[in-house]
Amino acid sequence: MPDVEIYIKNAKVDNVIAWIKQKLDRVRVDRDDAIEMIFIEGFYEGLSLYFTSKACKPRQQHQIFITIQGSNSDRISVWFRGKIIPWTSHLECAKDAYQYLKIPIICDPGKEYPYPGDFMLIDENGERIVDVDEDEEK
Repeated sequence: MPDVEIYIKNAKVDNVIAWIKQKLDRVRVDRDDAIEMIFIEGFYEGLSLYFTSKACKPRQQHQIFITIQGSNSDRISVWFRGKIIPWTSHLECAKDAYQYLKIPIICDPGKEYPYPGDFMLIDENGERIVDVDEDEEK
């Protein structure tokens, strides 16, 4: 099943949800502030991005997760998973998010960058590989 995940720096969650709403139809949002997670159900090309997982409680069985990465973090992650999703890669999703949000986005750069710490950063300066473990450009 295809999936993409992006990490958004200095994002307002409501702006991220607005971006998702312009990509999907019939979006429904459930917030769980206790675990700093937001669960979203939506449709793309008539198919639901919603599933049943043994690991999730029934009200948490969604295909789009927004996770606030700790109260001191400046990043949130957004993970999409479904039989069909609007993007073919993490990078394509990140570029689309950047075009809408205009704030730094990082994502998996693809198989040509095998080092686990390598991520693609997309911001006002363009696209470049950064080492998220070192928080430096390469």
